[in-house]
Amino acid sequence: MVAAMCLSFFMNGTFGGLYAYTSEIFPTRVRATGMGTSSSIGRLGAIGAPILVGVIFPVLGFGGVFGTTMVVLVAGAFIVLVFGVQTQGRSLEDISSEIVESNDDGSRRQHLLDSNPLDRGQQ
Repeated sequence: MVAAMCLSFFMNGTFGGLYAYTSEIFPTRVRATGMGTSSSIGRLGAIGAPILVGVIFPVLGFGGVFGTTMVVLVAGAFIVLVFGVQTQGRSLEDISSEIVESNDDGSRRQHLLDSNPLDRGQQ
């Protein structure tokens, strides 16, 4: 019961930071669309999670459900740590120009793929 209370506290507590960070990585002209899409995908995960719990519980038990949840959350944190954009102390325009860079032919590409994720913290 204590583990469930801690899990709920930390999962719900992350949304304050999650929404603040997510809104900063979208350019102003698509921020509402990006946030809405991100939120919708998160809600699809919330719909699918109880189904997965029903599948995992008979096989792995109570500990397996919490262990699987922990692995998914740690994987998500690792992905943001490695591929996330550093936003502290930067303007929204600066962040937007790092995420999406326009080419001469009008197409868009991810600028982050060209940089070393370990160098971002030293900018």
